[in-house]
Amino acid sequence: MPSIVAVDLLERLAGALLPAPVRSSGLMLIAANLLPLYGVLFWDWPVFHLMALYWAENVIAGLVTLLRMVHANPLAGVPMGAFFCFHYGMFCFVHGVFVHALFSGEPATDLGVRALIAILLTTPSLLAAMALMLASHSWSFVAHTLLAPRDGAVDNVHRIMMRPYGRMVVLHVTLLGGGFLSASLGSPAAVLVPLIVFKIVADLFLHRRANVRPLAPVIPPAIRPTAASVATPAPRPRPYEIP
Repeated sequence: MPSIVAVDLLERLAGALLPAPVRSSGLMLIAANLLPLYGVLFWDWPVFHLMALYWAENVIAGLVTLLRMVHANPLAGVPMGAFFCFHYGMFCFVHGVFVHALFSGEPATDLGVRALIAILLTTPSLLAAMALMLASHSWSFVAHTLLAPRDGAVDNVHRIMMRPYGRMVVLHVTLLGGGFLSASLGSPAAVLVPLIVFKIVADLFLHRRANVRPLAPVIPPAIRPTAASVATPAPRPRPYEIP
């Protein structure tokens, strides 16, 4: 009996956190974020590796956003996509400069972005984690744009374009702060594990917010007045009148 109650509770919790529209893509997102957790705990990833991976995920998120824009409205998506590539690309570039300057421990060469790319492409564990994140974002695009189109009907291209900025500003400013704290304390796992857990929760929240269609408000049917309700009530007799 307790096991049945526990299973039912877990099913209800899973349904609340990952409703049916985002269940498969949400599970992919969790799997992609668990590999960095394994890397910190068992592969002794330094802070720089984790920050480089999250920088690469920003780039992947930007590419998927560009695909969503063009798919939602090809006519407006192409020129706005060109602006997005320049503007969001500058954000990613500056973010990469800060990641390399704060966490690499090496002198900046080419402002650090080339060093980030080299670390990602030459470290097998980082390459595997980056491939998982690419698979997660790609499946989200397939599931929520190609198989169940929503963007074109509900959101305009400008709103689609703005999604990754909020993710970058809110989430990765926190990650940079936590990574800097971890590097300064000299205990990466003690700070990076809660940081990764926070990122998973935040990613699930943002993913659900972007891809679950809000329920339409329920409007009760109008109640038509009956003949009795519209009829003029009979005047009450006055005390001095005899009915």
